Amino acid sequence: MEKNKQEKAIMPSSAGIITTYKCTAECEDCCFDCSRKNSSIMSKEQLFHVIDELISLESIKVVVFTGGEATLLGNTLLDGINYANKNGLATRLVTNGHWATDSVRAKKYVKKLKDAGLNEINFSTGDQHQKYVRVENVLRGSLMAIDYGIPVSVSLETHRFAKFREEDLKANPIFEKIMDSENKNLFTYICSSWISIKNTDKYGHNEHEINLSEMDYGCDNLYTNISVDARNKIYSCCGLTIHSIKEMSLGNIENIQLEEAVNNQLGDLLKKWIFLVGPYYILKRAKEWNKNIKIPKFGHRCLYCAYIYNNPLVMETIINNIKTISDEIESNFIEKIVFYKKFS
Repeated sequence: MEKNKQEKAIMPSSAGIITTYKCTAECEDCCFDCSRKNSSIMSKEQLFHVIDELISLESIKVVVFTGGEATLLGNTLLDGINYANKNGLATRLVTNGHWATDSVRAKKYVKKLKDAGLNEINFSTGDQHQKYVRVENVLRGSLMAIDYGIPVSVSLETHRFAKFREEDLKANPIFEKIMDSENKNLFTYICSSWISIKNTDKYGHNEHEINLSEMDYGCDNLYTNISVDARNKIYSCCGLTIHSIKEMSLGNIENIQLEEAVNNQLGDLLKKWIFLVGPYYILKRAKEWNKNIKIPKFGHRCLYCAYIYNNPLVMETIINNIKTISDEIESNFIEKIVFYKKFS
């Protein structure tokens, strides 16, 4: 494929806007180190500039407003959702539901989101989040959202030592109301591994809980996703470990156009390989090249990505050997990108 066609092919279809690192909670081991003390938050001008850059790519279909706690932007968030919506972008909000303290407040805020054009809400809950935001807030907000026709997905923290589990979520009276709703088909929940980036075995993710075969596939976040944060930094993906991998930083959106930042990844053979087969497979391949490499057991595939980039022996081994399979990577990369574009 010619270079200009390849550049056009790799434009991402979804984008995450990390609107702030300030949060109403201070979850232990938050992947982005968000807290109530953090002051990084987007202005309206900054948010609109990011959205304009995303629009200019002509490939973005979905914009995810996240944080931190994105609702702390107040009317700026609503304006941003409305602006993105009017420009043909589907919008999603990630929130901890702190605002849904009672039915009246929850209904009032969900109506504002609906009027702004929001297409989907994702809530987060579990042991850590519930130290600051009750699960009732999450379920109350979910109920109001589906009543307004907004699809909802709840992400539930899971790990070996978790006290609040799936059965506790389903036993909540508000959950039962959701199941009785005529719009219950708009509600779903997923169990998502809660991990520590600094202490990877803290939450007891062991071989009995982890199906390593599920780690053994390509990372679709790369090249199909892009992220921009409240500090104007552009990232290759929306992964949990982006702040731990300097190679995932693509520059400052004030100094470089988004399209240029995305296209600068075209020469990154390792990222293309991760996109194709995933970091766990690559680590196994690196061990074939160098028997001294150790493969740890992690509870999340993003941790394997960080391990690769931050382990000098692994990186040296990959750099010394990756060119032997470069033709295979380049060919398969284009094939996968074309497939995605055809069916997305």
